[in-house]
Amino acid sequence: NGEKVSERQDVIISKFNGQIELIEGVQHSEDIINEKLYFVELRANKNGEVVENMNLELLK
Repeated sequence: NGEKVSERQDVIISKFNGQIELIEGVQHSEDIINEKLYFVELRANKNGEVVENMNLELLK
């Protein structure tokens, strides 16, 4: 299967006590969690495993 995975998913996470907790998210959600909105990019690698972009951005 030579298809390339190009889908992008925005996942909302919140920060509690310095730890990142993954919260089920929807694409381009505008929900505010603890007044801070974070997202991390998830994609599938060539083995079909989900990997995340380590560049976390804080959206204000």
